[in-house]
Parts: sequence; C-alpha cells; structure tokens
Amino acid sequence: MESTRDAVIGVCRLNRDFLVIRRAASLRAGGKLCFPGGHVEAGECNESALRREIFEELGVDVVVGNKLAETWSLASVNLRLNWYSIDGIETDKLRPSRYEVSEVYWLSYNELLMHGDLLSSNRDFLISYRDLLDF
Repeated sequence: MESTRDAVIGVCRLNRDFLVIRRAASLRAGGKLCFPGGHVEAGECNESALRREIFEELGVDVVVGNKLAETWSLASVNLRLNWYSIDGIETDKLRPSRYEVSEVYWLSYNELLMHGDLLSSNRDFLISYRDLLDF
C-alpha cells in the first residue's frame, strides 16, 4: 500500500480578492489556475513547506496562519491537501518564477468559481469551505 503524501495550499485574501496563480505550461496541470502551494518534502512540517513553496513560486516570504481544512485529492488517491490562510504578501514584491508560474491574479470568490481553468480541487474547496474564507 502506498503511503500518504501531503501537499500544502496557501489561501491569501486582499480586500475581497484571492491570490491565485496560473501554473506554467511545463508543469502537471499546466495552464490551470490554483492557489499557490505544493508538496511537503521529507522532514518538513506543513508550515515550513508552505513558506518554501510560496517563496519558490512567488519570491516572497509569507506568514502562515490557521489551518482552514484538510481534504483528499481526487486526482491522487494518497495525497492529503492541507489548506492554510497566509498573510504578509505585498503585491508589488511578487516575483513569480517563470518555471512554475505563468501569471498571477487577484480574483473574487465568484470570479474564481466561474473561471473555467480553476483546478477542481480548488473549486471544491471554495464551495465546501466558504464559511471559513472571511478570515
């Protein structure tokens, strides 16, 4: 039996908009919109992994807030998704990695839900945990 792997996802709000990225075309699910984040490496805690992933993707340090939810990926049977609020992102300091991110957006809840390129796991999170998103 394959062991469980963990991924971390950062949910950042500025006013009423959420920070999302378009994944670089060369990545798995390339071209899709999603919240920033990635896999937890061996020996890392979730919070450290999330700070590392966001720094790699967007070139900024963040403050990891509360854990919002834990879900399971429909695309990978053994992938646990850990959703956290994140703070401290200054829009003018974002430096997206061209290897991981093709575009950065600030979109409202409704704009995200209606966007055809949003990853299904992100859409499911937004719908299921709407009450938590007014942090």
